[in-house]
Amino acid sequence: MATTPDTGTDKHTDTDTGIDSGDAQPDTPVDESAIVPATRTGTAWLMIAFALLLGLLMLVFILQNGDEVALELLWADFRLPLGVAVMLGMVVGGLLVVLVTAARLTQVKLAARRHRRAHRA
Repeated sequence: MATTPDTGTDKHTDTDTGIDSGDAQPDTPVDESAIVPATRTGTAWLMIAFALLLGLLMLVFILQNGDEVALELLWADFRLPLGVAVMLGMVVGGLLVVLVTAARLTQVKLAARRHRRAHRA
């Protein structure tokens, strides 16, 4: 019975993929000088581009949903285009989220201030 000599390498062929792991090359190193770090200006530009795209989509939505609907809110009865009514609801909902978030951030800041004062003394 013939035996193959052990060469000391761990060659293994994956039977599912047919990839020979012994021939794998290490990843080529990344040139660190070629990586450009993110800047605040770049991030602001990206956010402005995103906001403009979102504004365009909102404008298309409003223009495509121009049928008027009757709305009743407490004592007020009025008619608005459907797109405007939906956008108004989204804006009011967003403002509520901002209000709750501001309250929570204020609460966390006050707790952090109390914690710093308690451990400073």
